[in-house]
Amino acid sequence: MKTIKYIILAVIILSTTMGSFSNLLAQENTLFAECYKRGELTAMLEKDDLFFSLLTSPDSDPEMARLGYCSEADMEKLWEHLHSKKIAKRFPEDLFFAWGWSPENGASTLYALKKSGEDVPGKSDLRSLSVQKSNSTTSYDLLISFSEEGAEKWAAMTKKNVGRNIAIIIEGKVVAAPTVREEIKFGKCMISGSYTKEEMNKMKTLLES
Repeated sequence: MKTIKYIILAVIILSTTMGSFSNLLAQENTLFAECYKRGELTAMLEKDDLFFSLLTSPDSDPEMARLGYCSEADMEKLWEHLHSKKIAKRFPEDLFFAWGWSPENGASTLYALKKSGEDVPGKSDLRSLSVQKSNSTTSYDLLISFSEEGAEKWAAMTKKNVGRNIAIIIEGKVVAAPTVREEIKFGKCMISGSYTKEEMNKMKTLLES
């Protein structure tokens, strides 16, 4: 009986501890997410917070979703810091962090995102996916078409976020975070950037699985 009591107590303690961190963990099936701006996130931290020394921001536009770049050597330290109880309590319940899909110059990009609800398109709302060569570069794009219901969700999401970034997430990492210029009513979305044909085909396969 003592063993059972100790196990139950340990589970309760673990659940209580994890509860304060759960808001910082990415949702498993998240495909699209609204973004916190860098200025919004940094306003939640003290000026001497470790965040500012571990993350470099050469293009630190407070309106952008990209928080900055972290070297591979500091990624674990920064991640643990942001998920520590002391820091986690500063963030809203809907906030979670995610790294960028591909490192840039040996450093990974960090984003602060908002948890999505049923009103945001998910994998079940995808109708078709196609890889095509970009018109202006040697890179490749991934064109996404939504179902009728998905198109309605996408239109509502883009209308709500005009002037802000929407993150596109695959396997828990941000592959792109374009700025919404206007409401998109036709059920289309394109992932573009410096991606090779192989990388885009990998994304397509992951979205289809």
